[in-house]
Amino acid sequence: MLANFHESLQAYALRLGRLAFSEAPISDPEYRVYYNEVDRQHRQILKAIEDKAPQLADEIVKTHIALFRNRIVRHLSDTLATEVAIDD
Repeated sequence: MLANFHESLQAYALRLGRLAFSEAPISDPEYRVYYNEVDRQHRQILKAIEDKAPQLADEIVKTHIALFRNRIVRHLSDTLATEVAIDD
């Protein structure tokens, strides 16, 4: 049951990630900074798991989720706000 939930959550996050970065040029400095931070956090999470430090891993994962959430919100704000007409 938990494994199925994890798989569906992972698939959903992957779709959101692709959506948020489908238009981002790789040469964009913000894009590179973001992915460097993602990579750093992934490495920290793995190290905390290897070191059997679940509380540390949990804190890093929370930070990682916030980073992802902020990126998605920023993408949606930037793309949807410009496409929705308020008046006729």
